[in-house]
Amino acid sequence: MTLLMAKIIEFFRRLGAALTLLFLAACTSVQLDWQSLKTQIRNQFPAVEHITTQDFKANYSGKAHVIDVRNPDEFAVSHIPGAVHFQDAGQLAAWIQQQPTQPVVVYCSVGYRSAQMVKSLQKLGLQEVVNLEGSIFEWVNQGESVVDQDGPTQKVHPFNQKWGQLLEKQYHP
Repeated sequence: MTLLMAKIIEFFRRLGAALTLLFLAACTSVQLDWQSLKTQIRNQFPAVEHITTQDFKANYSGKAHVIDVRNPDEFAVSHIPGAVHFQDAGQLAAWIQQQPTQPVVVYCSVGYRSAQMVKSLQKLGLQEVVNLEGSIFEWVNQGESVVDQDGPTQKVHPFNQKWGQLLEKQYHP
């Protein structure tokens, strides 16, 4: 990475995490790859606990509230079985407090929006909330099932062309 690119990224980091990712997504010279994306998300959200898809399957599946924080059109294409959809932290926190006590696993497309939501929930006082690292893209890329309102499906909303690079082609609608 050039010194100029590093200075630009630092400038955007100061403006906010969301702007940084939008800037990086717009840069054609920046290639998306899972390792650098996961590192960036972990660095931007150091207080957030991140779990892998393998950890989710082994330790949380059937034992946690699974929350999808993507846009409604993304959720409609598919979601992890049993997931409920929320985009507002306050509404989600109120819903969680009315549910049986279980850990909460939050996901989105790649883990960025869900890390933001976990951070917001932590600020509201919720403790057993974790981010599904790699989120639905990594989940389905590993051959795990997703559903829509009619049942099992093989499609996942790619969010946009840039982020869709991380989703294997056979899962694009």
